Amino acid sequence: MRKCGEELVWYVVLIVLSIIVGGLLISGEILLYLAPRMLPMVWFGLVVLVILTIYQFIRLGQCFGESGKGHAIHLKGLVFLIPIVLMLTAMPNEDTVNALPNRNVQMGTLVAQSSSATVEDTATKETKKDTLANAQSEPAQETDAQETEAEAEKNVKIATGDMGVQSDGPIDPADAIPCVYNEGKVPFGEGGDLFNEYIYNTTEELVGQTITVYGFVYTEETFPEDVILISRLCFWCCAADSYVIGFYVKVEDADAYSADDWICVTGVVESITMDFYGDDFDFPLLTDGTITYCDIPNTEEAYIYP
Repeated sequence: MRKCGEELVWYVVLIVLSIIVGGLLISGEILLYLAPRMLPMVWFGLVVLVILTIYQFIRLGQCFGESGKGHAIHLKGLVFLIPIVLMLTAMPNEDTVNALPNRNVQMGTLVAQSSSATVEDTATKETKKDTLANAQSEPAQETDAQETEAEAEKNVKIATGDMGVQSDGPIDPADAIPCVYNEGKVPFGEGGDLFNEYIYNTTEELVGQTITVYGFVYTEETFPEDVILISRLCFWCCAADSYVIGFYVKVEDADAYSADDWICVTGVVESITMDFYGDDFDFPLLTDGTITYCDIPNTEEAYIYP
């Protein structure tokens, strides 16, 4: 005896899943859950769902074409309606930072590159020392020796890419000039959103530069006083591996900004030293600039997909 009721439940589950997944792909909201690199697999999954739906429709027709007896609905079939209910009632959106699970701040690329840059800086100093020592050991008049020394140091800077703005080192956030609030609202990414470009630069590369970035406000109790993070959510594969990346910003009053605020910050980059999971690292701090609220970006622009 065929259980037509159970076959009907399976058909409803398949057709609703096909509609939801198809809608997410067409609207682009699938990027709230997955990185773009995963989309081909989702399209393949949608094709499989459609094929299964058609097959189940045929089975359902065959079932009702028989005696028509035994139309009981088994509870085990209803279990598969649970993910559908969750998708319809707990759908995230790009209007809030809570669209994806909040994570601790993980400045992955910045930390790794900053640590690497520290090693490179040490090597650079040794190179400078050796070059200058060799230059000074050459027999020459005092004036010629000074010129040789200057030329040698210049050559070392060129070779190591160290011709940028020189910094006196990390500062105390309390001594930093805060970024002030500007009334009004600007379009997201007006003039180009360079967040994804700056986030891969080391602190040493950014110090002294004036940059503009867009993101949402993120705060933690471990942050220095009146320091917030202008942030974006980043994930490699899916929402499960998401983490927060961003730039610290010195503000006049951190309590004036909420976690749902999307802002545009233009400021001068300084270097600050902060504890990061038990180790001290240098991080970029935006200072002496302006803060303006900005429009909430669409799904494709809201997140960072490295």
